[in-house]
Amino acid sequence: MRLEEGQLFEPTGQGLLNFNDEPHLPPVPITPGPSAAEQWFELGCEHEEGGRLAEAAHAYRQALLLGGPEKDTCFNLANVLYALDQTEQAAERYRQALEVDSNFVEAWNNLGNSLAELREYGKAIEAFAKALEVDPQFCDAHFNLAEALEKVGRKQEAAEHWRAYLRKDAISPWAGFAKRRLEIGKA
Repeated sequence: MRLEEGQLFEPTGQGLLNFNDEPHLPPVPITPGPSAAEQWFELGCEHEEGGRLAEAAHAYRQALLLGGPEKDTCFNLANVLYALDQTEQAAERYRQALEVDSNFVEAWNNLGNSLAELREYGKAIEAFAKALEVDPQFCDAHFNLAEALEKVGRKQEAAEHWRAYLRKDAISPWAGFAKRRLEIGKA
């Protein structure tokens, strides 16, 4: 039934809405986003390279939701979180990458950096040592381990790693820093 004002009315007293009288709005186009983990990962990489870190984190998380734990996705998400100053969350994602591949040397090294930033030097030293166990020639781990060892007063051990770093890199600004640390240690 219809009331005098034109509104629909049901005999039970329940009001009704007449959707047929509403003006038709143009349809809103919906562009589908990535549908596979690999596509989300690639989108995350694009965002990360473009400096859109929050968007990159979202894309990497979507890749993990669709594809499950994957070492590179976990690692990239961890790097983004670290850059966003979410160091604890970054450390957890590095650990997740290592659960997938315990020989992922870069993840061990970056986990160590995260832990050192959190002032968990003992755990950081363990992570750097594990990186060097996986790849004894990985010079970044020598550099970072030397710094962590110095933080806890183990200067002689640190000197060994400064020298190991310099055997691989003798000319970069980081090499200059390592040389200065060795000179300070002699004094």
